[in-house]
Amino acid sequence: MKNVKGVIFDLNGTLLDSMYIWHKASDRYLVSRGVTPDFNINGAAAAMSLDQVADYYQQQYKLMGNINHIIDGITDMIDDMYAKVVLKAGVPSVLKKFKQAGVNMCVATTATNNYVAERALKNNNVLQYFSDILTCSELGFGKDNAMLFNHALKKLGTCKESTLVFEDDLTAIQTAKAASFKVVGVYDNYAQNHQSEIQSLSDYYIKSFDDWSEMYG
Repeated sequence: MKNVKGVIFDLNGTLLDSMYIWHKASDRYLVSRGVTPDFNINGAAAAMSLDQVADYYQQQYKLMGNINHIIDGITDMIDDMYAKVVLKAGVPSVLKKFKQAGVNMCVATTATNNYVAERALKNNNVLQYFSDILTCSELGFGKDNAMLFNHALKKLGTCKESTLVFEDDLTAIQTAKAASFKVVGVYDNYAQNHQSEIQSLSDYYIKSFDDWSEMYG
């Protein structure tokens, strides 16, 4: 992969083994508000920003209070759980090799704010590999919109032809591909029902980051 100059990494479910946190936090928050979550609630919210999730919850479940109140409630539940989140297997080695090859890297994530994302990466000793952390919540749109990927590309200073997007979510992959990005589909257990579609859409597909190291050194 000598032609790779930049990489845009998703965070939850891609770099971090953290999707269980979002599933539990969403369910716990809705239950705390006296609501029984729909079975597919987490799948529906997977590619949304926190603002979009809060708006969705408010509309779907007729929650009282403004959007910021809902966001604060979800974030409070997530913060405590994030202290123990770990990287997926093989991630440190891949990041180190990209860095040694002079590849620019950034994180583009839907669900977390910048502080939570930065803390998780710092706790796992990989924050230094990334030039920027971009969140949908701070930019104002989810991964159903290519603006996040385009903004990340601009931050990296690379062209699409030499930039990879590592993603585990089907909607995000569909968006990136529609915007002509090269995508590395990453397996995550919480997206197992979408794996056939993810594999067919992605330019590359890995079950773990160890696979990437074996294929491309």
